Amino acid sequence: MPSRSAVLTCAAAVTWALTGCAQPEAGAPRPVESPPTAPAAPEAPAPPPPRPEPPSTDVAECFDADCTLVVTGPLTIPLDAARFYYPEMTLVSVTPDALTYYVTYPDGGVAIRARLGPGGGGSFGSRGHATVQVKLDSLGDGTTVVVLTPAPR
Repeated sequence: MPSRSAVLTCAAAVTWALTGCAQPEAGAPRPVESPPTAPAAPEAPAPPPPRPEPPSTDVAECFDADCTLVVTGPLTIPLDAARFYYPEMTLVSVTPDALTYYVTYPDGGVAIRARLGPGGGGSFGSRGHATVQVKLDSLGDGTTVVVLTPAPR
């Protein structure tokens, strides 16, 4: 068993070490404190989605797949085949409940056939080409609004 003086010597050494660590020596440089950091700036809100083009009845405006088209019956929309692969999109049925369209291959034949209900959307594209997004914006009173938007490759 250690002697009482050894225990006291050890306790004094620990106390001295702890006290010595807590306060710097006289004349010793004080540690540099870093200034408080400012709170991070709030993130900027996301930009609003692009507004669709104003409604039109001119299918030629849809060649670049960036249009809002008012339709009342079947019609064919020419597309930029170099950009989208497909040369056209045909609206084959327009009713108060749905819109049915198909997309043809460049050499003929139906590549895609789709039916959209009110508020519905879809897309079509080919590998290596931009995609065309299709949205049925509104139906009613015999008028249909179809929104086409191009999407990157």
